[in-house]
Amino acid sequence: IFPSLFSFDLLCHRRDFVFFWQTLVCPYFCSFFASMAPAAAKSAQKVLPTVDEALLKPYMAAGGLPENGSVKVYFNAEGEPAVPGKEGAVHKLKQVSYQLFAEAGVAVVAFNSPKTLHCMSPGLVMETMLILEHMRRDSAVRAVVWTGTGTKAFCSGAAMGGDQSYGVDQDVVKAYDKRGLVNDDIACTKLTKAFWDFPKPMIMAINGLAVGGGANMALANYGDVVFCSTNSKFMYPFCEVGSH
Repeated sequence: IFPSLFSFDLLCHRRDFVFFWQTLVCPYFCSFFASMAPAAAKSAQKVLPTVDEALLKPYMAAGGLPENGSVKVYFNAEGEPAVPGKEGAVHKLKQVSYQLFAEAGVAVVAFNSPKTLHCMSPGLVMETMLILEHMRRDSAVRAVVWTGTGTKAFCSGAAMGGDQSYGVDQDVVKAYDKRGLVNDDIACTKLTKAFWDFPKPMIMAINGLAVGGGANMALANYGDVVFCSTNSKFMYPFCEVGSH
């Protein structure tokens, strides 16, 4: 456990440095260069998108979003030739929503199974892996906001029942498993590594409960910055259920 804590502490410091750079250093230099070239700064400001509250309201609905969108499925590792017959394969998402706001280059990902409080079923976790890989390879994605629909929960942790299938074809599972992108242990080792290795800025937007693995997603450096609503609650119930 001590090596793990040591590594986690180092990662926290690395993430703190990223946060320091993004929130303090970058704005300072942006302000400096804007003062040197005010005309260019004004021109740049014109292309910055504004946030339309109408776009956000569907994410707050108690019943979740009606549509989840789809992502590309990659049967080959990056840099390798495409697998014949598999080019352009897509997966229609069932438990997680994905939407890219192309003008801003911001992808919004939302757990979208409100009936189970977005529990970490194998299908939800597999779709999370598919989305991470899709966003990593898509140059149009410049930053990510990750949240959960509704106001009750961000993620309620491990699924104690229900459908335990991955929810995708077996050839997809095999292709992703070869690249270490299929989570297969209760500690969510591969899922954690996939988030930690994700190369683009990510904001975790927490609203409601974050339990067990869901609390890890929120707090264990899965994202670069965490924003919490006033009704956010975090809980680790492992001792109560007898697991360690």
